[in-house]
Amino acid sequence: MHTTPIDIELDLMGLDSPLPMLKTIEKLEQLLPGQVLSVKTTSAGSEQNIRNVINHHPVKLLSVHKEGGVFHFLIQKETTLAAD
Repeated sequence: MHTTPIDIELDLMGLDSPLPMLKTIEKLEQLLPGQVLSVKTTSAGSEQNIRNVINHHPVKLLSVHKEGGVFHFLIQKETTLAAD
């Protein structure tokens, strides 16, 4: 279990795909570098969809687990971006 402080919590439980993915993208774009986002969702497709989002954004997946039908993601916005 991570002890990283959470800056923003996003409760997307009960929303059908692709809404959890879209709302996660919106929130990731608002994060400041170093901030941590916690996402909870019950959508079956969320695990793969949110992993795909993470692979295409400057963020790092700190943890993911499923408990009682709920996916829990901890995502941190990268603190440094690659130079152009």
